[in-house]
Amino acid sequence: MSLLYNYLKFLLYLPLVILFMYLEVSGQIYSDSSNLGCDYFENGYKIYQFNPDSAKVYFEASLDIFLKDQDWEYSVYSLLGIYTTCRIKEEFESAEQYVLEAYRISSAHSKDFQFIHGLSLNALGDYYIFIGDYLKALHFLKKAANFHLNKEPIDSTELSYVYNNIGVASNLLGDKNDALKYNQAALGIKNKNQEKNWKEYSVVYTNLGANYRDLENHDLAIKHFLLGASILKKRIKENKHNIIGNHSLVDNFYSIADLFILMGKLDSASYYLDISSKIQIPNIPFRPQVEQELRAEIYSLKKDYPSALNHFKKAHAIRNDFYKGRERHIEMAESYQRIADTYAILGFPDSALQQYQMAILSLCQEFNDSSEVSCLPRVKDVVHPLDAVPMLDLKAKAFKKRFDTNGQLQDLELGLAHYLLADSLVHKGRNILRNAKSKLFLSQKVRPTYEHAIELCMTLYELTGDETYLHHAFFFSEKSKAAVLHLDLQDAGAKLNGGLPDTLINKERQLKVDINFYQDKIFQAKQNRNNSDRDKIARWEQHLFALEQAYRQFIEDLEIDFPDYYRLKYDTYTVSAIEVIETLPHKQARTVAYFWGDSTVYAFCLASAGISIHQIPHTEVLDSLLSQFIQIIRSPQADEEEIYSYMQMGTSLYHYLLAPFLPPRREEISQITIIPDGELGYLPFEALLTYPSHSLAEEMENNGSFSWRNLPYLLQQFQVIPQT
Repeated sequence: MSLLYNYLKFLLYLPLVILFMYLEVSGQIYSDSSNLGCDYFENGYKIYQFNPDSAKVYFEASLDIFLKDQDWEYSVYSLLGIYTTCRIKEEFESAEQYVLEAYRISSAHSKDFQFIHGLSLNALGDYYIFIGDYLKALHFLKKAANFHLNKEPIDSTELSYVYNNIGVASNLLGDKNDALKYNQAALGIKNKNQEKNWKEYSVVYTNLGANYRDLENHDLAIKHFLLGASILKKRIKENKHNIIGNHSLVDNFYSIADLFILMGKLDSASYYLDISSKIQIPNIPFRPQVEQELRAEIYSLKKDYPSALNHFKKAHAIRNDFYKGRERHIEMAESYQRIADTYAILGFPDSALQQYQMAILSLCQEFNDSSEVSCLPRVKDVVHPLDAVPMLDLKAKAFKKRFDTNGQLQDLELGLAHYLLADSLVHKGRNILRNAKSKLFLSQKVRPTYEHAIELCMTLYELTGDETYLHHAFFFSEKSKAAVLHLDLQDAGAKLNGGLPDTLINKERQLKVDINFYQDKIFQAKQNRNNSDRDKIARWEQHLFALEQAYRQFIEDLEIDFPDYYRLKYDTYTVSAIEVIETLPHKQARTVAYFWGDSTVYAFCLASAGISIHQIPHTEVLDSLLSQFIQIIRSPQADEEEIYSYMQMGTSLYHYLLAPFLPPRREEISQITIIPDGELGYLPFEALLTYPSHSLAEEMENNGSFSWRNLPYLLQQFQVIPQT
């Protein structure tokens, strides 16, 4: 089970921790002032750890005074205080309102109050992390980092917090190495200031633990979580009523328990859950829910599925009560999914399908059919397309299990319909993402879904003999590759191979820069509630509309004037099997396209006679054979042992990957176009050997010495055309 939800909850208190840590060190805001607003703020500061509700009242009172006096710097401090107490109380809409207001005021006065503007940038990045918009979070966090780096002198303490948040956002986007780099940089800064901020080490240690967990270095992850926990224990020992410290300690214990579950050390996991359950935390409903889910995971690993189901249902009841009135939420979808997964394991596909239907409904708007499990939402109704994709995959698998029980082919057809919708949602989700790394992460995330879709198509083909399902399988194979070939990764190749002049490349770049500029200006202005900005926004929106129209026209002109460039960069159309067959130059030509799956490698052979598919088990033997052969190609050594290994492996790979498609008589085929996938992209197919060579001794006896040119390479038998 992923503790992403719990991990994000740990970040709830970070902005307030940053703010008050700074105050504790410097006393900047209220040390020299008897202002009533500062007194209210100080009272809120003193009690925020014990009573967030009362703290919020004090912060609001201080804000009223600061705004009346036009004390903009202190107003931002108060707004950030209210923002974080709203986060603690899970009042998300109010939290957004206050953090945006803090950002608006600090932006308007950034030259006068630089430090507080950096705080508001970081808090805004933290907010976008929490709501799941990680790209926007990175945008503001990196602005915050640049802001602090350009200051003289650099505020190293604040910079460490910004680096920490950048690490969190990078981790959630799937960039584990960047996350580790930034969190280690944050820890390095804290090490230089240990005397001042040792209390906040727990934040960085916990995030480093999460990084190492995601990199599957469980020992280092546990070490860092325990380091964070030991600091929190010291903090709580000083004041046992420290609510935030208790919250964070429980989070650490849950993370440690989660790791022990991953490692299969269930007794250790139970031990930390038992410890955490003894820590008193009032008014935080999600924590008992997380505990119930972790205990359910332990029972699942013990194969006590009825007990696991019972705990998942308890967790769901807690979550359902918490989200009453806003049940269409991603957390509700995950809760339904866990129950559905357990029903599926217990062999109750109908119950599983009903729960999966509720999970999908939780991710949609204007889709309300929870009773008929065959009903699917429209693409435009799905609010969380990337979260819906794995849910549709699981539901399609449940239809397959129901087919195994009742033998009704209709269930497999329903599964196929779910995979077709999942593919449409992948396309929708990919268009939302702008960052190249995010799109690459998406392609890796959805790849198993495409593999399962191909498996289902193969089952349908075997049952019916209908070649239409082979065409569907080829479609899913090609769409899985399209998930990688997004615009950012195609850009360089398009410029090199598309023949676009530099003047047009520069024009395209400038249009994109101008569009981003006005989008950013409009976004910032809309946070300002001043009526005086309305005219500016209207003018900017007109400029933006004109630029977007110009960009669309530019793309349309490219399609006509530079079709190669357009095809390489913008066209996301996926070719069908029929189209590939129709483009084959003659009857002796073959196209072989591969799909590199986790459990199976699918090889699609397209010939004038039609399409056929060969399934190759994806085993460690195949991986080892492939890597060793590629290594010999890269660093050949002309000793007898390596030459013999080359002949053995080259022949074996040929029989694994190509021989099944070749007709009995060699003269029936003369040309092979190969479209690799995954690790096969590193394999020079031309260097494979088409039949066992003479023994090395015979070769050397006949020729006096061995010659690489005498081996029966694939390229000597056929015209080989590698494609990407």
